[in-house]
Amino acid sequence: MKTSALLPILRSQMQGELLALLYLHPESEYSLTEAAAQIGASVRAVHHEVGRLADAGLVQDHRRGNMRLVRAADTRLSRPLTELLALTYGPLPVLAQELSSVAGIDEAYVFGSWARRFTGEPGPPPADVDVLVIGTADLDDLDDAARHAEKTLQRPVNVTRALPHQWADPAQDDGFLADVRGKARVSIEWGPRRGAGSNSAPSSMETGERSEPMSAVAVDSAAVCGMPVSRSMTDQELQAVLPVQLDELRRVLRAQHVTSAYLFGSRSRGVHRRDSDIDLLCVLSPEHRTLDALVALQDAADVLSSVDVDIATDINSAFKNAVAPDLVKVM
Repeated sequence: MKTSALLPILRSQMQGELLALLYLHPESEYSLTEAAAQIGASVRAVHHEVGRLADAGLVQDHRRGNMRLVRAADTRLSRPLTELLALTYGPLPVLAQELSSVAGIDEAYVFGSWARRFTGEPGPPPADVDVLVIGTADLDDLDDAARHAEKTLQRPVNVTRALPHQWADPAQDDGFLADVRGKARVSIEWGPRRGAGSNSAPSSMETGERSEPMSAVAVDSAAVCGMPVSRSMTDQELQAVLPVQLDELRRVLRAQHVTSAYLFGSRSRGVHRRDSDIDLLCVLSPEHRTLDALVALQDAADVLSSVDVDIATDINSAFKNAVAPDLVKVM
């Protein structure tokens, strides 16, 4: 299990994102399906993590009909834990909430030191949060949103706006946008799902029923997106960084309907330890893009190696953009 570079006392990056989602929105409760979608994790992983956090008394969960709902626990730990999460994992949910009311935003990203910690690069805690907004939003509105976010995050928030044509052709500027494109950045996303856990459709892990295929929009956009591979490795180089036979890994992935797979994280960068996780970004065939298929893929990957194999998918654009600089094609 890969520990968090933002807050190393947590057992994993996903645990930090889940806790931040719940504790920075204490008035909301989420189904497991919605929580997984919000943080870009599998329902299976969220299911296991919620169980651990509930046993520790950090979250409260209950059933409403056939859905399992979860929210932050109200205990003596709530206030200090909320402050700690706001300082570390807070930028994504807090900025999503503040920017969602600003007109004229096409895209928004966190970059700089916070993005590097979020994507797993070790280093000191970020002193501020750097935000790039693409669009025609009013600068005063962006400044107001940044000031509101600062009150929650308790650190400076620096917002830079780029017009759409500048972002489309970063060579036109002084190199700043090209630099942002070439380094770690994390997409800020928001939408109507936030805080509507009781209205979202339950997953097969919550109900025991077979899940339906994901939306055609998600399938089509993923099928044509083309993964941005930063560099390549020969089979010999890949085998040197993997504690599992490459041919066996490919065989298992193909058997689980994976059409292409990419290594990312410390192993793709060549800075791994012997016990480092194997991080894989997988693209499933359109007819197998279901929650059941994702769970089956993770189950098959779990028995491949003595170290953890963490499966991510290309559906979540924020996560895909965050790991893009690390991607190395496996198959």
